Amino acid sequence: MKRISLMAGAAALAAALISCNQAVSVLPAGVSAAADALGIVDSSGAVASSVSVDLLAGQTILAGSVTVGVEEPNLTVTYATADGWKLQEVQLSVGVGFSSIPTNRAGNPVVGQFAYKATALGGAESYAFAIPLADLGAATGTTLTVAAHAVVYKTTGDGSVRTETAWGAGSRINAKGNWATFFTVTIGETPEEQKETSTETAFAYGGQYAIDFGQFDVSARWGWTNGPLSAGQYSFPIYAGAGQSDISKGTDVGTLTVSYEGTRAIVTYAVKSGFVLTETHLYVGSEQLPSFKGEYTVAPGQYPNKHGSLADVSADSFTVQNLSGPVYVVAHAVIKGYF
Repeated sequence: MKRISLMAGAAALAAALISCNQAVSVLPAGVSAAADALGIVDSSGAVASSVSVDLLAGQTILAGSVTVGVEEPNLTVTYATADGWKLQEVQLSVGVGFSSIPTNRAGNPVVGQFAYKATALGGAESYAFAIPLADLGAATGTTLTVAAHAVVYKTTGDGSVRTETAWGAGSRINAKGNWATFFTVTIGETPEEQKETSTETAFAYGGQYAIDFGQFDVSARWGWTNGPLSAGQYSFPIYAGAGQSDISKGTDVGTLTVSYEGTRAIVTYAVKSGFVLTETHLYVGSEQLPSFKGEYTVAPGQYPNKHGSLADVSADSFTVQNLSGPVYVVAHAVIKGYF
């Protein structure tokens, strides 16, 4: 774990425009395609997924840690005990500025008025809060004041139980009052050089038109054929990594648009900022699935329309001719990005 600091980071979001019937460059020159990943600025000025401070019981006893991180769209605050200490209750104040901590007239914190709390934890060794960043008004560069209180206990060697008040280590809330402490964290964005990309397979998901590949005795591959689609305009999300065709397991990486008029369909892939297309494979036809050598298939490499080795583009388009009546669309892509 890394210790916290007050330093801030910054980066810029970017988006790309699509055009029909050709691959499109990812972003304007000099602008990165990667999505900004929020985290907490550490003592070195880098952005980490989380940072931690000691959880001190009785002012000087190390009883565990308090870890603050970002798991978008939430700020997470996790208490974890150590050395036999257990949690009885926790109270947490998080906000912008020192005044966000509820205090009495003497300037001491009033933990009963802290916004986030859990009691009767029964000896748990960890407890976590997930707080929407939007509720905190937190974005890149926002410094949050954190007062993390707990009641902890420990069974001693003679069988007695020792109970202590504990706080996340930091500065005194009231220099002339009790020993309660607070600390601060700053939201930052991960610099590009700290990010790593990965590659995922993706399929367009047509909602009410989607038919899971699992309904066909052709392959164990996940994905969907979408149809029947009559002439008209359609827009479907593209999901990457949705194993077993479960969209809750996948990432919405972009949009597939289908414009079907007369005997022609124009099908366009467009991915969100932070993702690029490296391959696209498309089937449009009157049968539910494409066929290869007389057999139905869902293997993308056997689809009749394909663009391989794309140069990390943000959009790609196909025009399919000689269509008639309702059609089905199977749209596969290989996506690279920050999942």
